[in-house]
Amino acid sequence: MYPRRSDISPDGKLFGYFALGPGDAPWHSYFAVSQAPWLTALTAWQTYGTYTTGCRFQSNGELTIIGSMNNQPFHGSYPHATTVEPMHTNWIRRDLQNELKRGWRPLSDPPTGITTEPDAVIIQRRQPGARGASLILVHQGVDFQRPSIEGVQLEYFRQDRDGTLTPLPEAAWADWDHHGRLLLANRDGTIAIHERRKETWTPTWSEDLNPLEPAPGPAPDWAKTW
Repeated sequence: MYPRRSDISPDGKLFGYFALGPGDAPWHSYFAVSQAPWLTALTAWQTYGTYTTGCRFQSNGELTIIGSMNNQPFHGSYPHATTVEPMHTNWIRRDLQNELKRGWRPLSDPPTGITTEPDAVIIQRRQPGARGASLILVHQGVDFQRPSIEGVQLEYFRQDRDGTLTPLPEAAWADWDHHGRLLLANRDGTIAIHERRKETWTPTWSEDLNPLEPAPGPAPDWAKTW
């Protein structure tokens, strides 16, 4: 499964995902939509393999698929409108499509204190609520030999309203929530929420996911149909 090509519907009920499978075509490379958090495919489109770009939901439930081999699904049906767009080769835009959808915006020049590779791309998301802080993400390229999501090498920084820049080397993923709290998924297998209190960023909640073990099981009946 390729999370950077996948999406959750705005209401959190549907999961659109790109997956490679061990089955015969067309199930060896496909987009599917399921009832979250289950993976039972209620509808599926065949794709061109790992070059395929991704999928995304609109606020009205419409699903856009970029890189399907056909306009119509080979399995099931989708109850809302669908749009199939041609596959593109802007790999960095593909890698960052979820961030750009959530409100991250490109930066033309890196802030002082950030060193980038020649082809690096930098995006920024300001803290909601006009509080003055920002998150900065640097796409440093792709290296499948290093730990990463889909090989994408990312670096995160937090920039406070006074311009102070703080690297977040522990972050495998970071973003703001609607309340302006800093959300972190860390490389050590923990997730956390940080809030600014008395001019200091303080962890106010965390959870260690390492003790959890997968517990595969059949999807419930409600997740097998629209």
